[in-house]
Amino acid sequence: MKPIDTSIIRTRKTEETVLLWLSAITALSLLPFAFFRLYKAEWAIGVFDSSIIFGMCSLWLYVYKTGKTKGASLVISFIMLAGMLLTIVLKGTHQIVWSYPATVSIYYLNKYKVAATANFIAIVILALITYSKIDMIAFTSTMVTLLATNIFALIFANRTNDQRKQLLQQATKDSLTKVGNRRAFDYEISKLVQTQTRHPSPISIISIDLDHFKDINDTYGHVKGDEVLIDFTQILKMRLRGTDNLYRVGGEEFIIIPVHADLETTYTLAEQLRILIEVSQLTPNQSVTISIGVAEYKAGETANEWVNRADKALYQAKNSGRNRVCVAK
Repeated sequence: MKPIDTSIIRTRKTEETVLLWLSAITALSLLPFAFFRLYKAEWAIGVFDSSIIFGMCSLWLYVYKTGKTKGASLVISFIMLAGMLLTIVLKGTHQIVWSYPATVSIYYLNKYKVAATANFIAIVILALITYSKIDMIAFTSTMVTLLATNIFALIFANRTNDQRKQLLQQATKDSLTKVGNRRAFDYEISKLVQTQTRHPSPISIISIDLDHFKDINDTYGHVKGDEVLIDFTQILKMRLRGTDNLYRVGGEEFIIIPVHADLETTYTLAEQLRILIEVSQLTPNQSVTISIGVAEYKAGETANEWVNRADKALYQAKNSGRNRVCVAK
């Protein structure tokens, strides 16, 4: 098997990048206003701006260090919407211009349903604050344009979310069998190894190879070979738990990561899968068998070392006559 691409695990997620940029831009945008207001002895709004800057810088550092985005995105959203409303209360209705970038940015920070709900509440509060302070034409124009801006942002966020799901599906799923692909496996196994260094627990992987698969292609054709792979993965998925992960990492090579399973449990599962495939009629005139290697994670080893041990156990099963399960040393 090719070496695992561990650079995937180090790549910042899109959510991280958005949070880092938004918190940095917000802090930098408010910085000159904070200095100016403090210089003018406008203490209330100056301290308020400074507090937002401090909060944004703290969140930037938190996300940069931990990579955690869920809680941070909600906090930043609250700061931005609350800051926008309080600025209007403290400085007057001419600060309404801040409501447009504030509400639009919420769609970049949260799922579109959460963002739409938060913005709707903020716009209602904004309407209550400004209704008696500006003339009806200005009020109506502000509300209509703000709502229109949010509707367009909501539509854009919804379509972007759908496209993102499609791209994620294409990037992480095998196009033939619809199970996880090599890229998804590399990411998951690297993440598992990182987790093991912090919270060690028994966990094993199962490496599977279909025996004499080339003969199936040569005898029945590649179309039938593809059907065998599809049926094979469906049989495995029926036996696996919903929390177990199945990946196609090569032509006829698959890896299973059973969640929270020690070596004994994993071996039992592997043996059950071997028997299940052996008795299944995947081809008309011959039974399809599989060879399996099982490897439990050893403290301190890399993802590549772990997978290589599973592969060696798989090769041992093949060299010992195939249609059997071998455990890595």
